[in-house]
Amino acid sequence: MAGRVFVSACERVFFVPAFSFGHRRSRHFFFVSPVLRRQKDGMASTSTALVPPTPPEAVRNFRARFIAKCMPENVGTTETDGSELYKTINSGKEIDRTQLINYSWQYSIPQNLRLLVWKLLLGILSENLDIREILERDRKLEAETYFDGLRSWRRNEGARLESEATPTTSDISSMILLSQNRLCDDRTRHQSRCMRVEALVAKVETICRDCWYSTFAISKRLVALIESNFPPKMLLFAVQEIGESLNSLNRNKEKADRLPDFTTSTYAADIEMFLLSGGCALLKSDRAAHLLLDKICTGRNVALLIVTFVSDYMALQVKFDVEAEKRRMTEENECKLVRHVIEKVVQTNNGKYRGVRCDSKFTSALP
Repeated sequence: MAGRVFVSACERVFFVPAFSFGHRRSRHFFFVSPVLRRQKDGMASTSTALVPPTPPEAVRNFRARFIAKCMPENVGTTETDGSELYKTINSGKEIDRTQLINYSWQYSIPQNLRLLVWKLLLGILSENLDIREILERDRKLEAETYFDGLRSWRRNEGARLESEATPTTSDISSMILLSQNRLCDDRTRHQSRCMRVEALVAKVETICRDCWYSTFAISKRLVALIESNFPPKMLLFAVQEIGESLNSLNRNKEKADRLPDFTTSTYAADIEMFLLSGGCALLKSDRAAHLLLDKICTGRNVALLIVTFVSDYMALQVKFDVEAEKRRMTEENECKLVRHVIEKVVQTNNGKYRGVRCDSKFTSALP
């Protein structure tokens, strides 16, 4: 059959019928590309446009050493030793943050690299190795400034810090609230806010160990990231949706075993705290919290991931007795639940990490 050969800039060859280009039919095959057609029409005069643009050295190096060797086709929560990730991060080349996000969604980040990867994902450290030391000093100075401010505030209030040398988990939570201009002496009024921030700080602290200023920097960014994904209207809608779904499960139980209405203000405040803590207020296991925070640090699908986890976790507590469920949710079971939630989010997104789309009432309202 008469036709023409179409050559794209990516060196792919397609046999295209002759009439598709609007030319006369011909018995011969010949090469036609968009550039050659523009040359024929007088729109281009050189042949250099046939050569595709060369990607930057950093991107080419990253793709060659990272994607080709590290990332299989299957998407999930695969464990990896992270040797290639370590080489790429410390190679001296600038890191492609998009590919690092994809890696974090595909794998469980190795424990020895988790602190560094979280800082890179949250923007605390630069992808450029040359200026990481400078930024690290700046973050340390910022943390020390807020710690000095907290000590001054406590002295003015007639109270003292638990430790004058290094801040505790409660002190770091107060420093984060101070940075948001939300620190208040009336803890009963802001008890929910203090509890959710402290729950998040406690999980981050297990990664940073003795480096308290890293704990402050990561926790501060995570609190801001989670709150930005749950604006007031969105948060209210999420709390109502979770409460209604839990009530529907509650109605299926025996009347004697039913729990109170989950749409009341007491339960609504608890659900709100669970959401804004990133699920950390529900989890007892540090390992399960780290798996969940690996994905939250990427900044993608944050609202969907947290809402799915909180609703699934609380649904188990409704289906079974709350106290029995607390005994049943061991570290291994919590990790299984987190992995199941991650896989559910990835499958909802058809393996793509850009914007989740599905037909459910809640996720269709996500920003």
